[in-house]
Amino acid sequence: MEDKRGVSVILSGVGGQGLRIASRILGEASIRAGFDVKIRESHGLAQREGSVVSHVRIGGAHSFMIPRGAAQALVSLELLEGARNISYLKKGGLAVLNDKLLYPVSYYAEELPYPDREEIISIFEQHKVNYVLIDAESIAKRAGDLRSENVVMLGVLAAFNVLPFHPKFVLEAVRSVIPYLTDVNVRAFELGIEAA
Repeated sequence: MEDKRGVSVILSGVGGQGLRIASRILGEASIRAGFDVKIRESHGLAQREGSVVSHVRIGGAHSFMIPRGAAQALVSLELLEGARNISYLKKGGLAVLNDKLLYPVSYYAEELPYPDREEIISIFEQHKVNYVLIDAESIAKRAGDLRSENVVMLGVLAAFNVLPFHPKFVLEAVRSVIPYLTDVNVRAFELGIEAA
C-alpha cells in the first residue's frame, strides 16, 4: 500500500457539501505520508448548489489538472455531479458515490428536466467503472452530525486502498483540518470504512 505511485482523485459535488475541506484533508494526508500533492479546485457557482470539482494529484504529477480518463478514483457527494465528472475516471477506476440527489434551483424555478436516479446510475454502468453507492447522510447522522458526509466518503475511499498510503494518514488529517467536532468526524471516517 505505501508505494510511491501517483494517484489522481476527482472530488465532486455542489457548494455547501464540504468539498474544499475534503480536498484539504486528502492534501494534508498526502503530505503526512511523504507525498507531493497538487490540488486544483473549480467552483461553478461558489454558493450553495453550484457545481464544485477538485482535482487531487498525489505523488509525481507535473500538472494540477487531471486529464480525462486518468483518475484512479472519483468521489462524489452528489450523484448527478458524479455522472457529470465520470469522464475523468479511467476504465476500471473506482467511483465512490453518495446516493443523494440535490436538485438545482433551476430545476424548481424553470421546471427543467432532471434525470432520475436509475438514469444516472446507468451512466456508471455504461462507462465500465467500478462504483459503490453510499448513503452518506444516514451514516453521518449516526456519527452525530450531518455535516460529516464528506468525511464519511473519505472513509469509504480509504477502505478501497486506492490511495498510496495507509488510512491512518487520512484520519490524522481529519483531526488536523477539522479541529472541531473531532469525535464526530473520527466516527464518521470509521463508519465510512465499515460501509465500504
